[in-house]
Amino acid sequence: MFLDWFKSKKPTLKLKSNQEVEIEFFADDTYKTYFTTVLDARRNDAVLKTPGTERRPVRMESGQRLTVTTLADNKLFYFDTEVTDAGEREFDIATPTDVKSEDVPNFENNCSIEAPVNVEYRAIKLAHSQSAQTHSISLNGMVLACNIAIPEGTDLHIEIQIPGTPVFSFKGRALKARPNPDPKSSRKYLCEVEYIDDASQSERLAIMRYAVYLKRREERRLAREGQATK
Repeated sequence: MFLDWFKSKKPTLKLKSNQEVEIEFFADDTYKTYFTTVLDARRNDAVLKTPGTERRPVRMESGQRLTVTTLADNKLFYFDTEVTDAGEREFDIATPTDVKSEDVPNFENNCSIEAPVNVEYRAIKLAHSQSAQTHSISLNGMVLACNIAIPEGTDLHIEIQIPGTPVFSFKGRALKARPNPDPKSSRKYLCEVEYIDDASQSERLAIMRYAVYLKRREERRLAREGQATK
């Protein structure tokens, strides 16, 4: 179950140039999510960089509804809006009129965020890699949802890909494993892993920030499923 960090507010959000935002929209029968940046923030609209690569930009169209999420000032802001104009390299969105926010826990206060970040790991002495998802993440380490229990004391090589960044590669050490209490999960074990020295503070913070976005994304998905069953 996800933590309820705050009660809803109606804040005013002022987007800024170079600010990172996540956009999510429905297209081709699925929800798509991308990270991009604000190019210009004006009184009545904002200009965002078209997501994707230079060779393969994601096509945005006028009238496209989307959800925008961004982290700023220890808060997570999100709002629904629409594309008002679209070019090949940039697109405009309407200024938000109904912004919601949530307080984000201080990452350095031993907080833990539950979010499913994809992870590749392998024992240092082995060549074969395994896939897992994080069950929770903190600045000191993570709990991995795994198909096999990782023996306590095993030194691990871990890789995490966060959109828009190089692959984060660092070492960890397995602490203990326990059965996954979630009967619906295909991953049978929860394995605690602590970071070792080569995991930099900036990388740890980047992973935590990404987990915050994923948590809110997952909450939107669950809300849509709840509405669909009514």
